[in-house]
Amino acid sequence: MTLIVAGYTGVTFWKKKNYDRIFFVGDTLLSAEGRTDARERLIEIFKKVRRIPVKIWTPHFDTDGHFNRYIESFSSSCVIAYAGSTLTFSHMLNGIQEHLGQLRYTFIDGQYKIVKHCSSEAIQKNYAVTWADDIVFESRNLPSLAADFQMEVISHVIRRALKDVSAHRLLDQNSFRSISCQLAVALYCWDARTPVLYHVEVVLTDEFPKYATLKYRRLGEQETVVLGAPLQREVEELMQAVRKAPESPAEKTKIGAQLDRGTDELKAAKALVRKEILADQEGDCSGQLIPDTTLSFSSDRAGANPSLN
Repeated sequence: MTLIVAGYTGVTFWKKKNYDRIFFVGDTLLSAEGRTDARERLIEIFKKVRRIPVKIWTPHFDTDGHFNRYIESFSSSCVIAYAGSTLTFSHMLNGIQEHLGQLRYTFIDGQYKIVKHCSSEAIQKNYAVTWADDIVFESRNLPSLAADFQMEVISHVIRRALKDVSAHRLLDQNSFRSISCQLAVALYCWDARTPVLYHVEVVLTDEFPKYATLKYRRLGEQETVVLGAPLQREVEELMQAVRKAPESPAEKTKIGAQLDRGTDELKAAKALVRKEILADQEGDCSGQLIPDTTLSFSSDRAGANPSLN
């Protein structure tokens, strides 16, 4: 069984909640075909929530104006959780780490852009070309790293990975289940200065021959995503109850104070995951940890590293 819950959280100030964090809670059991009995367990402490560095590299030119090398100039982080095929996700993860860790600033048609390192628009090492004097990569000239662009890079990698794992076989519903997975992706949008959560699903096309592809959507700040066990409605009702809970007497006395109720959603999700694990294993949850991860971005300085707890 895999059960992962991810959603937005934050602190309350003047009765208004600032959703500036994203939480993840999940189990750590890796088993054969999703079974949880002891004989089918493969790994009991397996991280299904992964932190991935996001880096942008700036081209450096020598004194003659020739392109020399790339220098790391920006770093951030994202978090990806999955449920489903571990082999498929591992292949995706390798490509995602490579691409998000090697983003490039470039200069195309008079504009500064961020591109994939494999893009033809990336500045290539060519000592035969002297770049114009007005190509100066300074922070005030460079675009911010948007969440939508990061998601485009991730979807590019996922499509390539799915092609690799399904290119040599004819897929039907049974074979598709062996490569299928779902992802929850938390990114920081440096344009809007806010964290963003996406839900990604690997799906089978309708046409013949069928092949695996993906669809994804961006979640609203009060939406929660559930991977693995079919508990979406239960989790939504739980989060709604938590967010609409009345203030305690102690909170009512702190008029205008900042109320750190930001962990309420996280605590509720963690309790639910623990309950489901206990029910699934009939009281035996040995080996299934319930780790939680919170991705927060409190700094307004471009290039600052987000905190990951």
